[in-house]
Amino acid sequence: MVPSYFLKWMLYNVPNKNFTGRYTSMLVECFNRAVSADKTKLTCANRLHWLVQDGTPTSSLVANFDAFAAAAKKFWES
Repeated sequence: MVPSYFLKWMLYNVPNKNFTGRYTSMLVECFNRAVSADKTKLTCANRLHWLVQDGTPTSSLVANFDAFAAAAKKFWES
């Protein structure tokens, strides 16, 4: 699926204002913000590489991002 550092980079793209409140609601807010964002604008923390983009060796595939998001949501809801 996705490497562990992908989670860090995914959260890097969430604005700081979303990291407030109780941990449970903050997790949901940050996750929803990250997966509903425009995937073409998500970057790695170094801002040198795109986080999600097909056809580049440094990016996660769009299908992998979508599969991870769906699996994480399903896990959270179960």
